[in-house]
Amino acid sequence: MNDDHNPKLFHCCAATKKHNSTIMRLKDDVEVWVTELHLILQKFIDKFMRRFTSSRNSSNALPSLNIASQVSLDESVELIKPITEHEIREVVFHMDPYKAPGPDGFGPSFFQHHWPIIGEKVV
Repeated sequence: MNDDHNPKLFHCCAATKKHNSTIMRLKDDVEVWVTELHLILQKFIDKFMRRFTSSRNSSNALPSLNIASQVSLDESVELIKPITEHEIREVVFHMDPYKAPGPDGFGPSFFQHHWPIIGEKVV
């Protein structure tokens, strides 16, 4: 059935679905029914905030991991080296071929399978 041919039926179905999906009341933490819309909304917000807020104090600093606070000269030299073709190929071939495709629409299996043809362009 095409909804465009019967707009009255479509509108009635949509209104019924909206009515059936509306929360008219909600039990609070002490099992008391809450029926006022603004209180229902507040209950949802409170529940969301409790569920997705860390119970740990976020102002606490991370424990010391004995990691140097700055990069050494040797590390700096390693970090600024250009990435080699071998390193790129190694990464591509270590990826699971069935991983989701990237923004270009191609997954790792495409690049792995066609590397002899496209490898140079990829690098």
